[in-house]
Amino acid sequence: MVPNAELLDNHQVELAEALAQQEYVVHGKLDDLPKALEDAEQLRQRQKEWPPANSGVHRKAMGLKGVLDEEMGFLD
Repeated sequence: MVPNAELLDNHQVELAEALAQQEYVVHGKLDDLPKALEDAEQLRQRQKEWPPANSGVHRKAMGLKGVLDEEMGFLD
C-alpha cells in the first residue's frame, strides 16, 4: 500500500500501518520503492508458510491441530 499522506487526518496512513503490522500488506513509500518491493517479496514468501504469519501464537505453537481446535472451539 502506498497511502496518500496529504489527505486530511492521514486515515490512509493509519490503515496502511495497521495492515502492515498484521502482515496483510507492505506499507510502502514512493521515495523508497525498491525497499517496498523487497519487503513485498519477503511477505509473499512468509504467506506461503504454514501456519500463516499473522495467525497468532496459538496457531504458531500448535500447527494444524491448533487451527482445527480453535475453529472447533476446543481451546483451553
